[in-house]
Amino acid sequence: MIEQSWPRRPALVFGAGLTRLINHRAFVPLCLGAAIVLRLAWVALVTPQPVSDFRWYYERASELTSGQGYSVTAATYWPEYMIPPVLLSPASGRAPTAFWPVGYPAFLALIFTATGPSLLAAKLANVALSAGVLLLSYRIAARLFASRLVAGGTLLLLSFYPDHIAYSSLLSAEILFLFLLLLGVALLLTRPGAGSMLAAGVVFGLACLVKPQAIALPALCLLALRWHPPRQKFGGRHAILLYLALGLTLLPWLIRNYRAFDQFVFIANNAGYNLYLGNNPQATGGYSLTQAMIDQFSAIPGEAERNRQAQALALAYMQSHPLETLALWPAKLWYLYGKDIRGVFWNEYGLNLTDHGRRWFAALKIGAQLYYAGVLVAGGLALLNLWRARRQTPIPLLGLWLCLYFTLIHLLTFGESRFHFPLMPWLMMFAATLLLKFSREIDYESRPQ
Repeated sequence: MIEQSWPRRPALVFGAGLTRLINHRAFVPLCLGAAIVLRLAWVALVTPQPVSDFRWYYERASELTSGQGYSVTAATYWPEYMIPPVLLSPASGRAPTAFWPVGYPAFLALIFTATGPSLLAAKLANVALSAGVLLLSYRIAARLFASRLVAGGTLLLLSFYPDHIAYSSLLSAEILFLFLLLLGVALLLTRPGAGSMLAAGVVFGLACLVKPQAIALPALCLLALRWHPPRQKFGGRHAILLYLALGLTLLPWLIRNYRAFDQFVFIANNAGYNLYLGNNPQATGGYSLTQAMIDQFSAIPGEAERNRQAQALALAYMQSHPLETLALWPAKLWYLYGKDIRGVFWNEYGLNLTDHGRRWFAALKIGAQLYYAGVLVAGGLALLNLWRARRQTPIPLLGLWLCLYFTLIHLLTFGESRFHFPLMPWLMMFAATLLLKFSREIDYESRPQ
């Protein structure tokens, strides 16, 4: 019998070492601890001021905390939110808004109730949510793929994911939304019952208040988890309970919107606006707001009416220019998936950097893009391997369904790289399945002859 030895090929040596690391009993706490330390260090060292969307969230949250409600003034710095004076309250000079969903500003307002308006408190909340994202991704990967190795690989990739770290210091809705999405899926992966369905409905309802496109996610998850591994035994009553809880979670906000705008508004007044940004004669496939658009919509009184007219214009353009609409899809895909440096970019944008600082950020963006490219390549190879072995080992396709769903939304609207943020844990789960191939080859080549 020949003495057993480790394989000599570099890829297999690397895979063997990584497999031993992930299977170590201290791996999860050490990896999670390293991830939290990295995010805390980033928050301490990189302190951008909130700009763009992030400034808007901060201001609305501060006003909610002070009792001014979810509202804007004629002086709101975003030009597309200009409100004709006739719509403003004579007493307060404000008008109610629902242009952006209330979920993330309301979350910040809850924090600010205890701390006062504080950028540091909001960023520490991001770190706490990120820790939740890491743990939930680990648990979901272990359940879907029935593999500690895949779960550990997912945790490792996500812990050191550069753009995810960079988002820790941004007042962005992305981390909160991803946490709620993963928590909802984790609840669906427990034993189906009334309690878990009601809890999942509440969580997905909160996710809808952060990003309204989450409304279809529960149905998508129920179908994917029923038809593909782990084949949960969901039925119609589970869907009814889930959507009942979801609807009751949204009901107070829907009532508020009806009172504020004297018409039904589903969570936010920007769906038609987003549709128009991606489907008009000047559309590029990405976020392309022009001064002509600002002038056009500023002249329309009221958010709800602007949203309705924008939707009508977008649908009319799509119907009359179907080939031009479809021709933009490759550009939208590029804007959605081509880069992964948005978190690093917005940190840089919110800082007053020297030339030396800009060079550091240029290097960070290169590193972030290379990391992302590696995950995409690994994920693609893993899907190919899983497809080839599908007859022996059925593929858990929930992550792929979610990727297709969000991709379709942005083919209909417009692409932006931060919109693929909630898809990264799912792509990393697939990428981590390459470790299974490594471990099988290691077992084979290490077998006594």
